[in-house]
Amino acid sequence: MGADIHMYLEYTEKETLEKERNGDLNGRSEPVKAYWRNFGGRINPGRNYWLFGILSKGVRVNFENGFEPKGIPDFHSFGYNTSGDYSLYISDSYANDNEGRCCTLEKAIKWASSEYYSSELYYRNPTDDKPTWVSNPDWHSASWVTREEYEKAIHIYKDMCRKEHYEDPVNNPTEDVLVPEYDALLAAMKSLENDGYVCRIVFWFDN
Repeated sequence: MGADIHMYLEYTEKETLEKERNGDLNGRSEPVKAYWRNFGGRINPGRNYWLFGILSKGVRVNFENGFEPKGIPDFHSFGYNTSGDYSLYISDSYANDNEGRCCTLEKAIKWASSEYYSSELYYRNPTDDKPTWVSNPDWHSASWVTREEYEKAIHIYKDMCRKEHYEDPVNNPTEDVLVPEYDALLAAMKSLENDGYVCRIVFWFDN
């Protein structure tokens, strides 16, 4: 089986994000939190193992100039679609009726404590004694990139393809340089940023 990428374009207001980073308080004397919105749901621009290895070093290929995976941003900052697809809701009552969306507490703890899975437990409130969500055990190599980082990754990929074509044009056609789906995603990010938003792409892989 091959690996697929799960990409989620998120955006938030630049002014609000700056206030959060500065530690500003709102009218209720609470820390300002930026709200990240989803640009649609999951985006799958296609299998491109070279780009996978650039965006998250070690996925399928281990390029020296690949980006080290950062893990996910703050789980509680996720857009609605990102959060729902990344995690399972922990509920002993609904686990059997919502397979793939819910799981039992026993399973969640087992996944989180296993050396094989990379699942994490997440709590709705810091003082809760039981977790509310667990990351899906089928996902791996999660990371996220800014618009600048994403654009750099595409440039690295295209430069590599051009070099391979120059050295061996028969086995490395110029068509390999074209990645229209990935380019379209970059164009969407630039459009949102022109309207005053800050963008990021959160992503992970399956097998």
